[in-house]
Amino acid sequence: MSKQVFALDAAATHRITIHWTTETDPASVLLNGTLLGTLTTGQEKVVGKDFVLPDNSPLHVRFFNGQPQAFRAGVALAPVFDEADVPMAQRKRGGCLTTWLILNLVVMVALTLLYFLATLGSLVNNNTGVSPLAFFLLAVMGIVGIVGISLLLAWKKLGFYLVAGYVLISIVISLIFGLIDGRTFTPLIGIVVLYFWLNRSGVWEKLS
Repeated sequence: MSKQVFALDAAATHRITIHWTTETDPASVLLNGTLLGTLTTGQEKVVGKDFVLPDNSPLHVRFFNGQPQAFRAGVALAPVFDEADVPMAQRKRGGCLTTWLILNLVVMVALTLLYFLATLGSLVNNNTGVSPLAFFLLAVMGIVGIVGISLLLAWKKLGFYLVAGYVLISIVISLIFGLIDGRTFTPLIGIVVLYFWLNRSGVWEKLS
């Protein structure tokens, strides 16, 4: 189903949304998600139909060359393109943030491999005095972090929550098994910085 959104005000706080499938099928007209009415036939879509907005101003909706147009009191409304409807290849994240995410992904992959190797080493010859379970759990959480960063790179908000969970649970594991050093809480600072970076750059609103 196709969708086109039009702004009723400069800030696009109030919006007209038009849903349709084909040129001959009915089209739905909504105001802020509430149905105003429909254009039922292909001829009605071409000629257009008038609706009345809550402030009693007239709204005229029609289709031209298969695309909807909306007019409020004779003035054409500007289309609004939601970021979620923009192909991922066309979204802008910023080179610095992308580079930072990729570097973190590389570090997480390396650490996860090291923790798996440490798990095997502890099982064969435990000279470190650390339980193999600690290294194994950290390796498993590393996989969670890798998935999280990968989802962030794919514009998925779930990725941030996975990364945050990876950081917090890894700290808890380190506390339980006594693996505390100066680097233990550094990732926590990093996740806070990432959250503010995503918000300040406007990327957070673009994540689906």
